[in-house]
Amino acid sequence: MSTRTAAAVPRGHPAAGLDSLPFGPAWRRVAWVCTVGLVLMLVAQAASRYLVWSEASYGPMWINRTWVFAHFIGGSIALAAGLLQFSAALRRRHPAVHRWIGRTYLVGVALGACAAYALSLRAVLGWPFGVATFVMSSVWVGATAMAFVAIRNRRIAAHREWMMRSYVVALAFVFFRLMAVSPLLAGLGSKSERMTALIWLSWTVPLFVTEVLLQWRRGITPRADDEAPAGTTTAAASPTSMAQPLGASVPT
Repeated sequence: MSTRTAAAVPRGHPAAGLDSLPFGPAWRRVAWVCTVGLVLMLVAQAASRYLVWSEASYGPMWINRTWVFAHFIGGSIALAAGLLQFSAALRRRHPAVHRWIGRTYLVGVALGACAAYALSLRAVLGWPFGVATFVMSSVWVGATAMAFVAIRNRRIAAHREWMMRSYVVALAFVFFRLMAVSPLLAGLGSKSERMTALIWLSWTVPLFVTEVLLQWRRGITPRADDEAPAGTTTAAASPTSMAQPLGASVPT
């Protein structure tokens, strides 16, 4: 959302942000391209349904058509803006554009989440589905708010990591539809039970994987203060104290 730069930090350092991922820039670009393809394909598929204002197109969701439409528009804005936010070239070359795209992402999240809250209270598949939708929306809003607070405080690395978490929850739209057509999950209880389970799986599993990736190098890179024996400190002694013989006093 902002492009203020922080001091360089070594790879694997807790402040390294995206550099803490266990794979390099080339693989991140591959992941970005694949995500773009999936988002475009599934948003276009959903658009063919939700942009046609008819009961036949919306099906059982027709009763909540206004909120469904608002959720689709907000989610689509967030998905498109989020993809652009992760472009390093855009951040470097066009910082003002990056900031405005970040604001657009916030608008998309606000619209999509508000509509999702309304849908959770009017869930046509029952209250378990409504609870799942409500919790997912709350996590989405919470992660986005943390990203916003971090960049306001110029915590660049923390901002990027929270943006990753926020966008992974936004991608629940993609993961949900991929799992919905999977034959492996076709017999998962009744329709209501299956849809509720897919809502939970569509964001909890990807968010867990994302957190493992973000914490990967921190977990495998030893730190001096972690290896110090209990009761000791790793703070460097002052040259004056190191130069004094044991038991000698330091002049004042």
